[in-house]
Amino acid sequence: MKLKFSEGVFECIENPPQFFASLGNLHDATIISVARTAPGGVCFIIGDVFNNFVDFPEYPGEFGAAIILAGSTDCEWTVSASHLFGKKINDFEVFPAHSADAKYRLEIACHAMDRYVMNFDKAEIRIAR
Repeated sequence: MKLKFSEGVFECIENPPQFFASLGNLHDATIISVARTAPGGVCFIIGDVFNNFVDFPEYPGEFGAAIILAGSTDCEWTVSASHLFGKKINDFEVFPAHSADAKYRLEIACHAMDRYVMNFDKAEIRIAR
C-alpha cells in the first residue's frame, strides 16, 4: 500500500469517503485522543491508520495520523470524547451528508459500542511514523 501523503505535513483529503474506505475505515486502529479545534473542527489522533492491514503483505508499517475535520455540525456522542481515548475503532465511515449545512457525514463505531456522529465540510490529515 502506497502512502499518498507526505509525512509531517497537513494535506487536504480530496475524497474523504473513498480515502477512509481505502484504509479499511480505520478498522482496529486506536483513538489516541480527540479534541475540538477552532473554529468548528475536531482533531482525531489515530495510532496506526494502516492497522487493518497488519497481517497482509501490503502493510507498510505503523503510521500514526492527525485527522482534522473542519466545519463540523450536528455532533452526536453516546459518551464524552475522553471515553474514546484508547478505544479500538470498528468503523470510521464517511458518507455524503445529504445536508445543506455540510458535505460529509462521519460515523464512528468503536468495539465497546461507543458511537460518534458528525457532519463536516473538509478533511485534512498529517501522517507521522
